[in-house]
Amino acid sequence: MNWWQFIQDVLGTEASTRWQGVRVQKVVVSRRRRVWQIHLQMSQPVPREELSAVESALTAQVDNLKEVTLLPQLTERPRVFRTILQQRKDELSSYLFPTSDVSGLTGVEWVVNDDIELVVNSRQRWERLMEDDICSRMADWFKQEYGIYVLVKCTCTEPLPAPGSPDFRSTDVVPEMKGKVNFISAKFISKPVRKHRKKGERQDNRQVVGEPIPISQVEEGMRQAVVEGEIVEIEKRSLKENRRLSTYYLTDYHDTLMVKHFYDAGQEESIVVGDWLRMQGSVRYDEFEKETVLFLQAWQAVEPPVRQDRAAEKRVELHAHTVMSTLDGVTRIHALIERAAAWG
Repeated sequence: MNWWQFIQDVLGTEASTRWQGVRVQKVVVSRRRRVWQIHLQMSQPVPREELSAVESALTAQVDNLKEVTLLPQLTERPRVFRTILQQRKDELSSYLFPTSDVSGLTGVEWVVNDDIELVVNSRQRWERLMEDDICSRMADWFKQEYGIYVLVKCTCTEPLPAPGSPDFRSTDVVPEMKGKVNFISAKFISKPVRKHRKKGERQDNRQVVGEPIPISQVEEGMRQAVVEGEIVEIEKRSLKENRRLSTYYLTDYHDTLMVKHFYDAGQEESIVVGDWLRMQGSVRYDEFEKETVLFLQAWQAVEPPVRQDRAAEKRVELHAHTVMSTLDGVTRIHALIERAAAWG
């Protein structure tokens, strides 16, 4: 299909030369939602305004069609990204740092392939960029300006502090454990005791939007991942400029995820070990942890899942120890009866 000629017929006017050479890769049609997704193969980017104009014109041409979305697929992503960064670097810097005291993108090295990697040589600068959510916001800028999806990473070349130095911190991490979690501190292999607060003591962050996914499905590059589980360990650090960093280990007892939260020193941190939380944030590879990390944007307390017996044929257990037994037992009789009744 001659896409350039096609959109000229649809728009009724002369189309931009940017559309020349564009090919339709595939069209995905959803009858139920009345939506078309048109994947376009192109060698140069088209501004978002032109994409939106064509989308609106196509939508108006088809009866009962709710929406048309154009999805550009670049054939030369590295070249296009380098050109955009070279020509619009000042605009991008103003978008990312409108009021920040960080000196824009000065001193940042760009490594451009199919994705974009920002390389800095200062750990303090890297932590500040992470705090400003630089990777997700830069990816959003490309989507807003050109409708392009790109994965942005940020790494630091400054060596980690040597063991024994004041800035060094170690994490007691154990290897994969069958049937439990992939990594947690050895002292939390058994389920920790839940700490109870007084009524009204908890203060949740802003409301989490979206349904949680299993931690095992979390992938680098997710901008708004939602996960749910129990906090099994917390690490806290003081940073420069009166800032703090809390690192949480969240497990759903199938896998475990490291979660980082940057905040001002004056803010109270109300999360404790044993809390069952739903957390939301962007997921990126952390160069210092050598691990995929969720950078916290929102969280809220939720009720932990109740253990259930889902077997089609119920199993009958004829042996149990309670606190009434002369042998070691920790189960109270009323709790045992209530659990048996709940399982049917």
